Amino acid sequence: MKFSREQYIFLAAGVAILVAGSIGIYSFMNQDPYEGLVTHVEVQSDEGLRTLAEQRIATAQASLQAATDAGEELNTDLYNAIASDALLLGDLVLARESLESSLSYNSLNGTTWSSYAYTLLSMQDYENAKSAYLRAVEITPMEATYRDAIRILTQHFPEEREKVKELYEDSVDLLGQKMFNMLGLANWYADAGDCDRAESHFDVAEDLSTSDDIRQQVVDEKEAALLVCKEFEG
Repeated sequence: MKFSREQYIFLAAGVAILVAGSIGIYSFMNQDPYEGLVTHVEVQSDEGLRTLAEQRIATAQASLQAATDAGEELNTDLYNAIASDALLLGDLVLARESLESSLSYNSLNGTTWSSYAYTLLSMQDYENAKSAYLRAVEITPMEATYRDAIRILTQHFPEEREKVKELYEDSVDLLGQKMFNMLGLANWYADAGDCDRAESHFDVAEDLSTSDDIRQQVVDEKEAALLVCKEFEG
């Protein structure tokens, strides 16, 4: 069977497309989902603790697999236990994937979201870590979760200043006036050049001081912040 020149051209083009498509599918299926991220960190722990953590991980994984094979209900707390031991070993991928498995069964566990956010932050997956910290705040609005969410926004997302203010204000509404949110708002307003509001929040923080040393630290911080604020205002 003979082919015309045009048929050869179409055939060659078809083969090229098929090869390119196959290469693309292979690359997609074999790409590293954690490329560019930190996957392991060095941790300070003695050999005995590392061995114990490895044994506990193996035992928990075997228990989960046995339950899966038997069609039994899983003890999903084991995923959190595996993640905790993985972090002791510096294995961020195992910790992340274990926490993701845990959240797939219970997405309303604020402690798990906080651990997940910490793991993502350690991997330098900042965007996903931010989302996880904010989710932790939604589920468990307490001082620690607010602090964590505000910290990642301040350190890695400086353009989200309004979100920082919103979190501080939400914490005041839900938790009341605390040293951390009063000082946080005071410094936020000082940085924004609103010296009067900054001063009023510093004054509240000063009133909340539980010792003379803490009160003096607040006073020193207030004086330094207001000095810069008034220069900015002027």
